[in-house]
Amino acid sequence: MKPCVFCEQPGDTKEHIIPRWLQRHFDLKDQNLQMINKTKNQYCRVIVPACKKCNSEIFSRLESKVRLGMATEQEYYLWALKIRYCLSVIDSSLPEDRAKPEKGPMLLEQFSTIGHDVIKHAFKHLIEDKFFFMPYPFGSVFIIKNPSQDEGFGLVDVSHPHWALTIALPNNRILSVIFTDRGLVKRSLQEQYKSKGGLSILWKEFEKSTPTGFFSQHLTFRLLLMQYQLSNIPYGVSLKKNGVYSKKLPNKLKYREKLKLPVISQIAEFCGFSKEVAQDVYRSLPANYRG
Repeated sequence: MKPCVFCEQPGDTKEHIIPRWLQRHFDLKDQNLQMINKTKNQYCRVIVPACKKCNSEIFSRLESKVRLGMATEQEYYLWALKIRYCLSVIDSSLPEDRAKPEKGPMLLEQFSTIGHDVIKHAFKHLIEDKFFFMPYPFGSVFIIKNPSQDEGFGLVDVSHPHWALTIALPNNRILSVIFTDRGLVKRSLQEQYKSKGGLSILWKEFEKSTPTGFFSQHLTFRLLLMQYQLSNIPYGVSLKKNGVYSKKLPNKLKYREKLKLPVISQIAEFCGFSKEVAQDVYRSLPANYRG
């Protein structure tokens, strides 16, 4: 019996990474999720081992709040983090080349386990009311009305080093989370759009006719580019009995003077875009920003 991916106890149940209530809503059961090595797997088969306590007790309240649309931004953050974490576990088990498994996994263990100490510490104390996160929420959380209005499903999962997840929710909503930026991407956008009428203006810049899947890709790409531009995100974390604490947040945001094409290309690839898209974005930058 494999150990529970959350607590290392015997994993005597199966945790559906994309919850069954979401699969039912979007009729995903027999549809395929593209994995990191470009192979496909049915949503209903994308599972990890979990113990009964983690599966039925620790995460049940969180899952219920998200399903009912009653979660806080921090709860949406943790729910999305659970999906991202479980997918990273799957990623580390996939061969880079199915025809040549001797080449090893697509995501090496030293990369797949980055941040897992923080994640497991947070999940261990999930049901404790006096367990704190500083800042709160611990990353940038966006819950927006889907401009596509096609009632379709979209999922974009971005692993290390960028860490992001965008997923469609019922009631024509999109959840997008940047996990490691300490909320600074959202703060930056709020500052930029304050004089323009707020973030609702930003979402209106997207085409309404764009399918949900493509919108999810575009949104994630744009948010991750913003994260890349920020140069003073404090990545240090302290794990304490009563919470997870980040290093002190900056009073003033700072931005990179130069943006590099290889990084933009990597972000584009994670979001499902081609190198040509990355090159177009790079060429659109003012010459003095290209590094």
